[in-house]
Parts: sequence; C-alpha cells; structure tokens
Amino acid sequence: MSLVVTMIGLAGALSGCRSSTGTVRENSPTPPLEQGVELLNRPLPGPMAALYQMEVPSSGGFRFSIAAVEGGNGRMTVSEPFGAAVILAGWDAEEAEQVFDLREGCRLLSGAVPVGFGLEGLPLRRIFRVLGGRLPVLRGEAVEVVDDQVVEVSTDRGVVRATLDRDPWRIVKVEGIGFSVTLDQHSSSLPGRIRFRSDSGDKAELELVRLQWQHTGGWAPLPDLPPCVGQ
Repeated sequence: MSLVVTMIGLAGALSGCRSSTGTVRENSPTPPLEQGVELLNRPLPGPMAALYQMEVPSSGGFRFSIAAVEGGNGRMTVSEPFGAAVILAGWDAEEAEQVFDLREGCRLLSGAVPVGFGLEGLPLRRIFRVLGGRLPVLRGEAVEVVDDQVVEVSTDRGVVRATLDRDPWRIVKVEGIGFSVTLDQHSSSLPGRIRFRSDSGDKAELELVRLQWQHTGGWAPLPDLPPCVGQ
C-alpha cells in the first residue's frame, strides 16, 4: 500500500514545550533521553485527521479513522470496506470516551472497544497523540525518565510506559493497563504502521493511508443508543 501523508511543515511544526523530570546519567547514550522527551512531549501541530487501513485476524478490510483536537473533542470509527461504520467512539476534554457498537445498536458502558478488534483498553484521548508522533501525555501530567530508552506517565488508568528511539527521535512502543502498542515505519516521529495488542490476546494492525494537520467541519453528535445488554 502506498503511503500518502499530507502535513503542514512536519519537520518544523513541532511547537510548544513542556519540561520533563529525571536527570542525565553518566555514560548514557548521546543525545540524552531528556532531549527526546522535550521534543515528543510538545503539542501537536494542529487538529489531526488520519485514515488507516486496518487488519484484524478475522479481516483485512476494515478502515480506522480518527480526528481530534488536542485537549478537546475527538472521534474514532472502525468501518467496513464499503463504508458502513461498525464501531464509533467519541470524547471531549471533560468526559471519558463513549464507545458504541453500531452492529448491535448499543452503547458500551465499559467505555472499551468490543472484543475482536484489538483495541480493548485503548485510552483514545492519549493514543491519538501517539498516532501523531507524540508521547501519550495529557495537559498537566509529568513524564518520568526510567532509563536511557523508557519513560513513564502516571495516569487515571495507571502507569503508561513509552519506549523511545533516537536518530530521529520517535516512539517505538507504548504499554498500559489492558493494551500495548508497537510502532514502526516512521517518517521523522510519525509512525506509518501501528500494531495494537490487548491483554485478551486480540490484535490489530494499522497502516497509515492519509494524515493531515487540520479538521474541516463540525463534530457530528454522538448517537442516543441504549446500553448494550449484559453491560
């Protein structure tokens, strides 16, 4: 699959800054990890909209799309090859994710993507930053340097751990309660392929088709659906 990435000033668009904790250790690789944390902890260049080809063990024909404003609203959908959405999720700055199983016509009270898609346990308000080449850090959270590759963030869902690589600085792995993510085929810090695995053993692979640092149009309202049976 060809990779088409539409971005505005990818190389120079890394703007803003937040400091990290931790100290530089003797005999550590050059450059020190703190430099990568500073770079990858900055805000995204703008509202992000991205489309991925999605492969799960049962099918290679899904599409995964995500559009989000940092610190604000976001939408995620998983769609069948001919366009019908099967999973919809939405969130804003103040509320946790709401997840809808559109096949069953109901809302998942757990706030987790249904089993079988490899996305269970995924914190969508954080993971969209990872898809944009940034650390999974929300506003006001501190980053702790663990060693010469690993940093940790304490979140409302426990500790999230990220593994960084150098030259160029990029994130190659993210782990948290219920999920793990590996990333490769980067363009600078932007991952071109993302592999998700849930603690249940489900997995999914995303390959980037298109990304742009803008979002046109308003946010569609989330559906008014009953809770899923058994929730």
